Amino acid sequence: MNNFNEELWMFLEKISNGEHFALSRFGDGELTVINKKEFDVKYNWSGTTDKEFSYKINNSKYEFSRKLLEESYLSDLDGYYKGIPCHCCQLGNKAKELFYKIENKKYLTWANIFVNGNYADFNNYLPSVLEGKKIIMVSNENSNVKALPFKVLEHIKIKENAWVDNLEEIENIKDIIDVYELSDVVVLIAGGPFANIAIHQLWKWSQNNTYIDIGSTLDVYLYGKHTRMYHAENNPMHHKQCIWLDE
Repeated sequence: MNNFNEELWMFLEKISNGEHFALSRFGDGELTVINKKEFDVKYNWSGTTDKEFSYKINNSKYEFSRKLLEESYLSDLDGYYKGIPCHCCQLGNKAKELFYKIENKKYLTWANIFVNGNYADFNNYLPSVLEGKKIIMVSNENSNVKALPFKVLEHIKIKENAWVDNLEEIENIKDIIDVYELSDVVVLIAGGPFANIAIHQLWKWSQNNTYIDIGSTLDVYLYGKHTRMYHAENNPMHHKQCIWLDE
C-alpha cells in the first residue's frame, strides 16, 4: 500500500487519464449496518451531526437494502475499489481484523482517501482533473450543484435515507446514460450507503464509466458551509495523515 497522499494521486490520475474504475467507501456506519446493528441517526443537512442515514432491524424494507449493502462490501470485481477504515481512525485494531478477513486485497484502499490530510489536494485539484468530463452528480435534494467548481451534466436528487427510499434512482442513472448514449461518464455520489449500493450495481452494469463515492467532500460547495471537521484549515483533522496498518 502506498502512503496516504500517493494513494489519492493514483485516483486523481486515473480520473484525469479517463481510466475507468469504481470506488465505494465503507465507514463505521456502513459496517455497523452490515453487521445488523441498529443505526438511527439521520444527518439533518445543517452540519450538526456526521450521520446520514438510519437502519431499523426487523424491517423487510431495511433488510432488503442491507443485503445489497453487504453484497457491495463483499464484492471482488476487477476495478472495483473498496475503501475500509484505517488503523489510526476510530477502529484501531478492528481495522486489521477487517483487512485480514478480506481475501482479495488488490483493490483495497482507505475509506478516508479524500478527507483529512488529503482533503486540501483533493479540493484544489479535483476541478482541473474533471475539466471537460461528462459528470453526473448524485446528492441530496437540498444541495446546490450550481455552486460546484465544475460543470454537471445531470443532477440526480436523493433524500436523506436514500439507501432505503431512493433505490430506483440507480435505474434512473442507467437510463440517462443509455438514452443519451453516454460513455466515459464520471458519476459522483454523495449519499451514505446509497453510494455503496449504487456504485456496485452500476459497475456490474457497465464498466465504461467511472463511479466514485464522494461522501461529504463537496459539502462546502453544495451547502455553503463546513459540515465536517476536516473541511476547516484550523482543525487538526484537516492535516491528519492517515496510516494504513500499524504493523
